[in-house]
Amino acid sequence: MVVTAPTVDSVTGNSTTGYTVTGTAPAGSTVEIKNTGGTIIGTGVADSSGNYTVTIPAGSASPNEQLTATAKDAAGNTSPGTVFTTPADSVSIQAPVVTSVTGTSATGYTVTGTAVAGDTVSIKKLNGTVIGSAQVDSSGHYSVVIPAGAATQLEQLRAIDSDSAGNQSPATSFTTPADPVVVVAPIITGVSGNSQTGYTVTGTATPGDSISLRTLAGTEVGSGEVDDSGKFSIKLAAQVVNPLQQLNAVAIDDALNTSLPTLFTIPADPGDGNGNGTGNGNNSGNNGGSGVKNLSGTQKNLPNNGEIVSNWGVVGALLLGIFAFFTFKRKNKEE
Repeated sequence: MVVTAPTVDSVTGNSTTGYTVTGTAPAGSTVEIKNTGGTIIGTGVADSSGNYTVTIPAGSASPNEQLTATAKDAAGNTSPGTVFTTPADSVSIQAPVVTSVTGTSATGYTVTGTAVAGDTVSIKKLNGTVIGSAQVDSSGHYSVVIPAGAATQLEQLRAIDSDSAGNQSPATSFTTPADPVVVVAPIITGVSGNSQTGYTVTGTATPGDSISLRTLAGTEVGSGEVDDSGKFSIKLAAQVVNPLQQLNAVAIDDALNTSLPTLFTIPADPGDGNGNGTGNGNNSGNNGGSGVKNLSGTQKNLPNNGEIVSNWGVVGALLLGIFAFFTFKRKNKEE
C-alpha cells in the first residue's frame, strides 16, 4: 500500500531551543523526522484532520541541516520522504544605546548614541516608518538627523541596529524632548530716581509673568509682578545700584521659563559733571548752589562776583607794601 508523503509547511526554532515542524499527512499516520544518517530525531501523529506537529529537541539538529519527513501507517508502510532544511540561527545584535536627543519639532532632532561599529542605526516611528538612519563609525558612535516635520515633541520613537546581513537588534525606545517655551523679553519704558532716593524701573511684559532685575553678574537686585494690563513697576532702594550701572531685566513665567535679558542703564545723578552742583557748600560742582566758585590750587575762593585773586598777586602786594614802608622810614631818617 502506498502511503502519501507528508507535507512540511513550517519549521521554526533554533539550535539552542530546538525546532518545531508542522504540516499534513494521512490521518492517524506517524510522521518521523530523520537526519541524513537515518536517525529518527522526532515523531508525531497526524490528527483526524491530517495535521501534525513534530518537536525536535535542542541538540538533535543544527542550523541549515537537511532532514527528511516520512509518514508511516498502522501497518508499517512508509511514504516517500519529504526533504526540508532547518532555519539558520538568527544573529544576536545588541540594541543601540541612545545617549542624547536634541532639537525641536520646528528644527528637527539629532539622536546620538553607541552601537556596533559598521552597523546601521535606523530611527522608526511606532508604525515602523523609518524617519532617519546613519552608519555607526569605527569607534561605535552614531548620529542620526531627523528632519523637521518628521517627528513631534514628546513623541515615542525606536532606534534599531541592523548588520550588513539584515539582522536586526531589539528596539531601543526613546522620546523626543519638549519644545522650549518662548517667554517674551520685557520692555523697559522708564528709569527714574537717583542714588540718594533710589530708583523706579517701569516697563511692559506678559501679564502674570515675574520680572527680575539683575546685575550683569546675575545677582538679583529687585523684582516685581506684571499686572493684568501688562505693566510693571519695580523700586530699587538707595545704594543698591549705582548711577550709570547697567542691569538686565528678565521675564519669568509660572513654569520658571525665562526670557532673554533686556539691558538698560541706571541714569546719572543730576549735576554729575554738568555744572549743576549740589549746592551744599562743598564745591562739588563747577558753580555750586553755595555761590562759591571752584578755583585752582593757586586761587582763593571769593564770593561769586566775578573777582578772582591769585595767591601770587596777594604776595606781590604784600612785598610792595613792605618795600614802601621801609623806603618811607629811611627817608624820614635822612631828613
